[in-house]
Amino acid sequence: MQNVIICVLIAVFVLAGKPAQAQDGGLLTTQTAGTLHFELLGTNGAASWLEFGLGTPDFPSDLEERGWVFFHNSQFGNQLRSHDTVNAGLVAAGQSLDFYVVTTFANKTHVAFSSRIATPTPSDLVVFHDTDNSLGFGGTVAETLGIDDWVLHLDDAASMCCDDDDNELIIHVYISPAPMS
Repeated sequence: MQNVIICVLIAVFVLAGKPAQAQDGGLLTTQTAGTLHFELLGTNGAASWLEFGLGTPDFPSDLEERGWVFFHNSQFGNQLRSHDTVNAGLVAAGQSLDFYVVTTFANKTHVAFSSRIATPTPSDLVVFHDTDNSLGFGGTVAETLGIDDWVLHLDDAASMCCDDDDNELIIHVYISPAPMS
């Protein structure tokens, strides 16, 4: 019954329109040039593999071929393997930022991309859209804290079958000013 309700909610959301995205189609668009940073604020959930990354890599592919930022493998314990803050390099003003999430749950791998705006999959919708506006940000999972400063409230890519609580990955994304040359 829960799966039917979730499918109906996703269908209503798709028919009603998609939440506001960055103007050029990315989940986020930078306003200034600088250094892109990611800070993992929290995780939740029971996925055996949970990966968050930058860009739209090909799948299937090896981890080292993708632009991963954080990942968790339950075989290595319950710690997410990451740094407190990850420096992802320089970005330009007006640059579109797209992300992906890979989740393995119950021996099935699900992949979600923020860039699939025109034809999103159920995984894309549950990870990169707040279909029920439970966060109160107008349907987006990006909480704006200031200019080039956001918190992403992401579900894992398998949540379309189990929950929609926007809390499997909480990630602070921000741009620090580019150094003066």
